[in-house]
Amino acid sequence: MLPSPSSLERLIIAYYLNGYDTISIILDREDKESYRRAARRIKEFLIGVEIVEDTTKRITMEILVDHQ
Repeated sequence: MLPSPSSLERLIIAYYLNGYDTISIILDREDKESYRRAARRIKEFLIGVEIVEDTTKRITMEILVDHQ
C-alpha cells in the first residue's frame, strides 16, 4: 500500500523506466480519487503511456513504446 499519490507517481515512473509493458493499479483506499488523478497526471508526462482500463477498483496502463 502506498502512503500518498506522489508515491504512486514515482512507482509508475520506476516501472516505466524499467521497461514494463503493463502497469495495473488496484484502488483499495478510501481516497482512491486522488490516486486516480495522480495516475492520469503522470500519464501526461510519459511518452507512449495509455490508460486502457479505468474502473472503480483498477486502473491499467499500457506502455506502447520500446525503451531499448
